Amino acid sequence: MSTEEYLREPFFLYRYEDGSERSLLPADLGAWSLEGMAHAATLTTHFILEGNVRHRAPYSEKFRIYIEPPKRGSWEAQFVLALMSPEVWAGVAAGLSVSVPTLAFKLLRRISNRATGVPAKDDETKAIEETHSGTFDALVEAAEPALKRAHKVIRGERTSIGFSAGRFSFAFNKETKEYIETNEWDDTPSEAKGNVASLNVNNRTGRVFINDLGRSVPFLIHKMADTQTMISVARSLENYASTRLANSNLTFRYRAMRAPDGSIKRIEIQYARFDFGI
Repeated sequence: MSTEEYLREPFFLYRYEDGSERSLLPADLGAWSLEGMAHAATLTTHFILEGNVRHRAPYSEKFRIYIEPPKRGSWEAQFVLALMSPEVWAGVAAGLSVSVPTLAFKLLRRISNRATGVPAKDDETKAIEETHSGTFDALVEAAEPALKRAHKVIRGERTSIGFSAGRFSFAFNKETKEYIETNEWDDTPSEAKGNVASLNVNNRTGRVFINDLGRSVPFLIHKMADTQTMISVARSLENYASTRLANSNLTFRYRAMRAPDGSIKRIEIQYARFDFGI
């Protein structure tokens, strides 16, 4: 892959405001915020160009993201997306009605909306979420820590961060910060049926599709769960991988971590079996 850039275009504008005329960005929290947004943008662009979700470097060599020098006034940073060869641009842009930076920004907006509890816009990225729902959920999960860091600079009602690319935009504010930082665990466990879509045996984490929810959620297997629970979870993944059945008779007891609106962010599986009674 050539290290020379083929195409460099504006990606999105980061605009920080605190209600004052100068809107000075705090150096420590501002650095966290910029890094978080840059990392979320990197995860998003890597997914578009490579078709997979990465949680850490190395990322695709097909692009670079830069920040142009800031201007006086409201604290602004222009993010720039550089594609590294014409083949990359042509391969991704084929059949698209928007440019690659615009698609990446819209997908970043959809990811940010999901992570902060904001209803998403109907655009071409909706098809990505619906067609690759499990992968999209994993991408949101991977980006969430970075998006949480991006919120660190928000300190009250008058503080906000706006992101824009042409006529497309979204924002972070006190409400989105409260949503992404609120993690309340249920006091009592619940029961559900579903199938395991992914599993990391070493750290006992993965994703499980919950039938009643109609979507997958990340899970952690409780450290005190019995051996048969781990075996059942692994067997559910094996069954799903071999048959791709939408429904499984894996029944599990779990405790949910919830957002302020009551939606499930992730669950802790305490017990799982291939039967109907726990």
